Amino acid sequence: MLASKPPNHFAEFARSCHVAADFPSARLFSKNRNNHWMEYASVKDIPQTDSDWSEWAYVWAKSGSPSVVDLEGDGEDFNDSTYYCFDASDTLVAVRHEFRTAWGWGHVETKSLGNDGKETSSSYFFNEDNGQRIPPPEDAGDFDFHKALAVTKLSEMPFFSLLGDEGHKKKSR
Repeated sequence: MLASKPPNHFAEFARSCHVAADFPSARLFSKNRNNHWMEYASVKDIPQTDSDWSEWAYVWAKSGSPSVVDLEGDGEDFNDSTYYCFDASDTLVAVRHEFRTAWGWGHVETKSLGNDGKETSSSYFFNEDNGQRIPPPEDAGDFDFHKALAVTKLSEMPFFSLLGDEGHKKKSR
């Protein structure tokens, strides 16, 4: 089922990236029935497919400003959200990946890149009912929840060519 509002942690993540990310101002992208990314006016316009996995992305990108991407995935027994923060030069500075299961637990991994290029990261499991950290569930080894799309630039996102000039952070000469 496609989400029409942000997960709990998204607004906080966007603020930390210095982006006012309200959903009415987002651009929405998803894969169509031919597995190609396209832009859509709203979630209800995204065609339903026979696939057991759906992906869509909310994008806030403005030339000369930081950008935020909320890449969502939804399947029968699990879903995930990956939030990306890019600085004004399109370089990834932070990412948060949340993996949630139908069994009431999830996993979060965060990474931040400092100005010195040093990476800090953390990860933990959580109870979906209350958000509290928990020890790794017994069946956690059965899941590959470290599959955030590995990108270092906004231009590496699969829908980047659809962003037009807003996605291309042109520097003045």
